[in-house]
Amino acid sequence: MGILITAQSLDRKEAVRRINLLAGKDLRPMADEYRIPVWKNGHENKGWAGLVIEHYLGLPQNSRQAPDFGTWELKVVPLHQVKDDYEAIRAQIRLRGIDSVTGDLGKLVQARTKGRGHGSTTRAFYARTTFVAHILNLQKLVSMPRVLPGDADVEFV
Repeated sequence: MGILITAQSLDRKEAVRRINLLAGKDLRPMADEYRIPVWKNGHENKGWAGLVIEHYLGLPQNSRQAPDFGTWELKVVPLHQVKDDYEAIRAQIRLRGIDSVTGDLGKLVQARTKGRGHGSTTRAFYARTTFVAHILNLQKLVSMPRVLPGDADVEFV
């Protein structure tokens, strides 16, 4: 995979550049190479992808509470549930129309009215507060492994 960079010399900008080189690639062969189990006791090892990326970036495995790279933290969030939420909302719109969409749909992302006051007809996608809290490392969602955040916007339009 190229030159191993020590965690102390890796800034966030360079980490993002290197992670972007992985876009669209299956991380499972890297997990095998780094001897990181994807499955444990018949269940998916939820943190495997984050461990692979940390290893790829040169961070030794640790269980410290401090940020992974000194001044910044690596977070891995699976897009599977976000996609499932989006597709469920789209299906609801197709089946029952836009007016049937409520903020109750979606675990991590919801669609709700946009703008002030009642009677608004425009809708936007919003990250739920628990999802945002997880991304910002304010409150950990047990069901979510770690991911690299970009400059996260709360609203998905």
